[in-house]
Amino acid sequence: MGYTIQSEAARILHGLINDYRLPIPEETRKLATRTKFPTEDVINEPFMPMPLKISECSSALWGLVGTFANSIAKERYGFDQDAVINTDLATLYLLSAPIATVNGLRVFDPDLEDRFKPYDLGNMAEPWRRLATNVYRTKDGRYFHLHGSLNATPTLTMLGLPLSKPDLEFDDVVQSHQSVVEKYDSHWLDVTANEHFRQAGTICYTPEEFLQTEQGNAIKDDPIYSIDVVDKNIPRVPWAPTPSGQSKGPLSGVRILDLSRIIAAPSISRICAHLGADVLRISTDSQPDWGILLVDGNTGKRDASLNLKKWEDKATLEKLILEADVILDGFRPGTLDRLGFSRDYIFELARRRNKGIIHIRENCYGWHGPWQHRSGWQQISDCVTGAAWLQGKFLGLNEAVVPPIPNSDYQVGLSGAAAILNAVLLRAHAGGSYKVDVSLNQFNLFYIAQGLEPEDIQAKLKETYKDVLELRHYHDMTAGLGMLTLSIARLYPNLLLSENNYLQIDANKWKDGDVATVVRPALDLAQCNLSYPRGTCKPGSHPPQW
Repeated sequence: MGYTIQSEAARILHGLINDYRLPIPEETRKLATRTKFPTEDVINEPFMPMPLKISECSSALWGLVGTFANSIAKERYGFDQDAVINTDLATLYLLSAPIATVNGLRVFDPDLEDRFKPYDLGNMAEPWRRLATNVYRTKDGRYFHLHGSLNATPTLTMLGLPLSKPDLEFDDVVQSHQSVVEKYDSHWLDVTANEHFRQAGTICYTPEEFLQTEQGNAIKDDPIYSIDVVDKNIPRVPWAPTPSGQSKGPLSGVRILDLSRIIAAPSISRICAHLGADVLRISTDSQPDWGILLVDGNTGKRDASLNLKKWEDKATLEKLILEADVILDGFRPGTLDRLGFSRDYIFELARRRNKGIIHIRENCYGWHGPWQHRSGWQQISDCVTGAAWLQGKFLGLNEAVVPPIPNSDYQVGLSGAAAILNAVLLRAHAGGSYKVDVSLNQFNLFYIAQGLEPEDIQAKLKETYKDVLELRHYHDMTAGLGMLTLSIARLYPNLLLSENNYLQIDANKWKDGDVATVVRPALDLAQCNLSYPRGTCKPGSHPPQW
C-alpha cells in the first residue's frame, strides 16, 4: 500500500512525541508505540478537497491525545491497552457542529431556529450582517478578511455601510460589500479594524509572507502548545479515587472550568469531558453566541450563567476556581484580566489553597509578538498564516479561499486537550501550577509545516470534486460548509450516514424530550470504556457549583 492517511498520521505523531520542546514524560513517549491507526474499514487515501494534510493531522493529534490518555490510564488503573484511532472519525470530527442533529434534524434546519435564535444577539443570521465576515478584494489588489465577530455593527460602521438590509440575498450582499471594500487598501483596513474598531480582520498572506511579518517571525519556532511550571514548591496532586462506574476515564475527578465560546476552546473541554473530566462552562446572557454550535460544543458539560461585571458573580466564580483543577480561558486576550481574573491572580489563589492549578489560554495569533492582543477567529488564522492562500491555489485561483471547514478550530481542540493531559500528568508527578498556551496560529504553522499532499493525490482530489465544489474568495464559512457537506454526502455517503459514526445523547436541557446525535470520538481505549458523563445542554441550564 502506498501513501495512506494512517501511515502519514503515524509519522506525524512520531514527530510530535519526539518534539523536544514538549515536556512529555518518558513513560508516555514509550507508550506511543501502543497508539494504532488501523487501515481496515476506513478510507485509506486522503479524500477531503484540501491541499494540506487535514485528515492526517487530525488523526495524529487524536493519537497524541490517546497516547497521553493511555499513559494516565495505565498509571491510575494499571490498564494495558492500545489507543486506537479511527481515522474516518478523526476527519468527521472536523465537521462536528454542522452535522450534529436534534430530533433527527441537522442543527441548521429552520425547524430548530426557535432553540438557537435567542443567542444571536448580533443578528448574524441576516446575510447583510453575516457577510461582513468574508474575504474581499482591496484597492491595492490584495485580499482582506473582514470579520463581524458575532456582532457586525463595528465592521459595517467602519465601512460606512447601513447596519441592516434584511431584503438582500447572498449574491447582492457580496457585490455590495465588495464594491465598498475595494475602495480601501489592505493596510488601512488591517490597522483600522484591529486597532481602532477592535474588530478582527487580516490581510490574506501567503505562508512565506506571514513568516516575514513581525508576528510570524515571533512565533515561527513555537511548538504546537507550550507548558511552563510555576510555584514548584506546591505539592503534587494525587489521582482521585477510582470511579465506581463502568467508565474509567483518565481524567475522572479532574474539574475543568470552561470560560469560552464558539469552537476551538469549547472543543478542548469537550474532548476532556469524554475522557472523564467534570466540565462546567460559564456562559453569559449579555454576550452573543452561535446557538447551532452549542449542541455539539456543550456535549458532556454543565453550563451555568454568570455576569462577571457583578461583584456577587465574581465571588461565585472565585469559589469555583478555588475548587477547580483546570481553568480554560478562550476569551479575547485580556478580557478576564480586566474582569479581575488574570493568570497571576488565579495562580495566587492556587498558592493560597496549596494545590496546583492548570491555566490554559487559547487565542488566534499566538502569545507573543505585536499582534498577540488582537481578536481573531479560525478564518482569520487561516488567512494570516497562508492556509487560505494555499486553498485558493489548490482550486486553481490566484486568491485566498478560506478552507470550507473549521479545521484549525477543531484541531486546536485536540492540541489543547493533549496539553491539558500533559499538564495533569506533570502536576501528578511533580506538583506545581502550570501555564499552558495554545493558539490557532500555532496549529496552522504546524499544519503547513507538514507539507502538501502528494501531487498525484491532489490531482485525484481536484478531479473528484471538480463538479461539486466551486469555491471562490467570497464564499464565507457558512456557504463553504454547506457546499462541502453536500459534496461529501454525495461522494462518501457511508461516512456521513453510518449510524456507527454517531452517539445518541440526551438533550432535555434544550427542550423537554429532545434527543441529539453527535459525532463519535475517534479515540478508543477499550479497558477505559470511555463515555460522556452527560448529554448536551443550553446555556444557563445548571447552578454555578461543582
